[in-house]
Amino acid sequence: MFRRIVIGSTAALLLVSATTAVAQDKAWQIRARGLLIAPNASSTPTGLDVKSNAVAEVDITRFLGKKFALELVLGTSSQEVTAKSGNTVTSLGMVSHLPPTLTFQFRPVPTGAFQPYLGAGGNLTYFYAKSGDLETLDLSTSIGYALQGGADFALGGGAYFNLDIKYVNIQTDVKSGATKAYELKINPLLIGVGVGIRL
Repeated sequence: MFRRIVIGSTAALLLVSATTAVAQDKAWQIRARGLLIAPNASSTPTGLDVKSNAVAEVDITRFLGKKFALELVLGTSSQEVTAKSGNTVTSLGMVSHLPPTLTFQFRPVPTGAFQPYLGAGGNLTYFYAKSGDLETLDLSTSIGYALQGGADFALGGGAYFNLDIKYVNIQTDVKSGATKAYELKINPLLIGVGVGIRL
């Protein structure tokens, strides 16, 4: 009985290793992730804040050889902006934003079941679809940096489970007409969990 278990386990490991090796020769990976957006917001002058939110996103990775890759994250989110005066917190409404993010990744362990990576790159955030008091305000487009860490866990057959954390620098000028009312830093931590497949 024990011998059968050992033989069966060995065969299963060899099968997973073989399918992983085949998948790792493929240059593209597509993932779907659930994403927690946790802003580290501050403003000048003080008073503005941005609430957390959870969304779904899609990302595409292009592998450049064994240890390097490019990842493009595509998604959109809507978040509440609040203003605090004394002990009173008032909602200014919701704002939607489109924040495509491109990172260059280093993958020190390009083969095997556990494949960690580190990345750095840039982000462009465009704000649109405002509600409430935000409808009378303009939010400038933000260009900033992005830092990333995460890992893919091979599931066999080219499928992967993914954990990913990003810190994204997002800063916008909040204007009323031609007058700059606030400089708002959102700077969210993005915590993602999802699955993907190598193509």
